[in-house]
This record gives sequence, C-alpha cells and structure tokens, in this order.
Amino acid sequence: MGCSDGTDIETTNNNQYKEGISNTNNSLFGISDDKVLNGEVIKKRRKEVTLKVTSDSIISDGTIWVIVEDKSMLADITKGQKVNVWYDYIRESNPPQTSGLKIERESK
Repeated sequence: MGCSDGTDIETTNNNQYKEGISNTNNSLFGISDDKVLNGEVIKKRRKEVTLKVTSDSIISDGTIWVIVEDKSMLADITKGQKVNVWYDYIRESNPPQTSGLKIERESK
C-alpha cells in the first residue's frame, strides 16, 4: 500500500494484530491470578464494596473501592467477611478504585 506522495507504508492484517495481542498478554482481557486482592469488607453498597486490603502494598492506606458491573456478584458478601478479589487495574484516586472481575469469600 502507498501514500499519495508515493511513499510505501506497511499495514497489518487486523486479525493477526488481535491474535498477537491475545497471545502476548491474556491478563489484559480477562481474569489473572497475578491480580488478586485479599482483604476484609468494611463497607458494602449496591454495586461496590470498600475493602481493607491485607496483602497488597501498592495501596498506601490499605483501603480500596471495588466496583462491580453485576450487583449479583455481591449477593453473598457481607461486611466483615474476608474476600479475594480479581481485578483489572488500580486507578490512582483517593481512595484507590478498581473493577472487580470476580469476588469470592475466603474459606475458613
């Protein structure tokens, strides 16, 4: 393919590009065991919980808001429970925020 001034440019097959991305880093597009927060629920709302993190030093004050798309993910979660949260990425806010991709209660 070329430009109007005769310069050749290289283009990429879109399907090859998508395959290359998904093959290099599946954690960008789904749940990754490298991105799990552990902590105690200190506040629960309709589609959000505030978590007191016990294992992630990235969060300076130890709390994070976890927002979920489907409120049914929080149906069995109550204040005071220990939970594991698989997340996408941590937004730099005060307090930090993330989207919960999967939430489960810790076994006792």
